Amino acid sequence: MTEEAVLETLDEDQCRSLIQSRNIGRIAFTFEEGPEIFPINYAVDGTTVVFRTAQDTRLQTAVKHRVAFEVDDWDASTGVGWSVVVKGVAEEITR
Repeated sequence: MTEEAVLETLDEDQCRSLIQSRNIGRIAFTFEEGPEIFPINYAVDGTTVVFRTAQDTRLQTAVKHRVAFEVDDWDASTGVGWSVVVKGVAEEITR
């Protein structure tokens, strides 16, 4: 007998807690040739996802563009997983 998959929508506090529980995620944006997805180390400062990058990299081109950031996890033994996606405009922070 197969159990039916249950999909649950998480509230903002649950999403924030899950994002803060990890430090590796993926950022996606459109580059000249099309969509790009990069794994990044990140931190959370309030409601802001913060990451570092070097100048003259593809990742730096995300600044001032719409991006999607995703963090997830999956437990194969229980079949339970989660995914949180944040969308917004990337901004350069110099301080």
